Amino acid sequence: MGNSIKELMAIGQQGLMAQKSTMNVISRNVANANTPGYARQRLELVAIHHPGISIDTGALETVRSSSIQRSILGASIGYGFHKGKHDILQLAEPALNDVGGGGVSAAIDQFFTNLNRLGNDPTGTAERLEVLHSAEHFGNTLRETSQEIIKAKLEAEFEAKAAVDEVNAISKKVAGLNSRITDDKVGFPDPTPGLKNDRDLLLNRLSELVGISTVDKANGTIAVFLEAGGTLVDDNYSNTLKLTGGSLAALDVEIIKKDGSVMKPLTRPSGRLGGIMTARDTVLKKTSDELDQMAFGFVAAMNGVHSAGFGLDGSTGNNLFDPIVGVVGAASKVNISNDVLGQTDKLAMALDPTMLPGDNGNVLAMMDLQNDATVVAGGKTVGDAYDDAMSTLAVAKSDARRQSDEQEARVLQFYEMREQLSGVALHEEMIALNQAERAFSAASQLIQTARDMYDVIMRMV
Repeated sequence: MGNSIKELMAIGQQGLMAQKSTMNVISRNVANANTPGYARQRLELVAIHHPGISIDTGALETVRSSSIQRSILGASIGYGFHKGKHDILQLAEPALNDVGGGGVSAAIDQFFTNLNRLGNDPTGTAERLEVLHSAEHFGNTLRETSQEIIKAKLEAEFEAKAAVDEVNAISKKVAGLNSRITDDKVGFPDPTPGLKNDRDLLLNRLSELVGISTVDKANGTIAVFLEAGGTLVDDNYSNTLKLTGGSLAALDVEIIKKDGSVMKPLTRPSGRLGGIMTARDTVLKKTSDELDQMAFGFVAAMNGVHSAGFGLDGSTGNNLFDPIVGVVGAASKVNISNDVLGQTDKLAMALDPTMLPGDNGNVLAMMDLQNDATVVAGGKTVGDAYDDAMSTLAVAKSDARRQSDEQEARVLQFYEMREQLSGVALHEEMIALNQAERAFSAASQLIQTARDMYDVIMRMV
């Protein structure tokens, strides 16, 4: 009988401990109901058969879905890529946007409009000043536009460096969580489920930044690989991502391993870093190249016609713009020539010096360049070439914005699925807490009953 009473008390004590642990877990869930990304936890209760039949605490688990987590990672890659691409392109777009009449396109139109006025009165001093001013304004506007693109490319380098720094910081944290998850010294409440949840949140951000794939390992850790190729995290150590290139060179990355060796990813990174690199080294480069080609062709053609004409003072061979050697960087080098700067009589509007001052043959030839498809390489007029440059940037930005919005909607959809599965529902927690409290009370009564029985036996002795 004594052994039976002791067993009864032991069953009650085990029940108290199990229900107390359950209530602790429920309390933690309730306390984190509004914590972003928190996944609710459940404590497994298991039946034991010695002594008697009782319960004990089993595994503490986080309610999560590996498939939903993988879906979040996949959608985050696309969102990060298109968002990063859009963020950089929108910095450069205002430079090519002619809203308000202050852009390159308006400067081109104004230049040829003033040439037309001068053609009607080739001796007009005011008309000649307007041509000089509009030529100077065209050069200033084109240089400013080129400079804004250069600034956007420089900002892309800063953003890429920031992304790489964040990738390295997160990778280090993931490796640290791997180490804590495998630590044999953890006690109850077991922090492993919470650590894995924290790790999931870090991986979501990591995938958005650089694009990753993951492999769950038997020891509870997770290995993280760049989608572009190469290992970021394995067990409790992380490799370091390094940004290379910059300035006039394209951006690239390397992986510095733990032993100091260097690995090159197979392809360009994805995620936000990949989007930034694509915006800088593909879209902005193409836009810049098209502007340079337009500037080079326009200046060469205009100088060719102008230098063949004659000014009011009979001079010839004068350039309207400073000659540009080479296409690269041409848009940043467009300046009105010192041959004519501040000297209206040097503007060569005549073709026949014997017909000065009334000859306008050369100004008509200069005006013809506006619609000449041989001015810019590739069979483009100067206006068409600028429109192509503007379109390259605008279309890429619009596409990045559209796809960013679409991918963001996908990410949010998967987060909603995760929340439905893993989020804390207060009414469910209250029901579980009520059940645990009743079970705790029942275990207490069982212990009290065993004590009463023991007291009765002792009085009978």
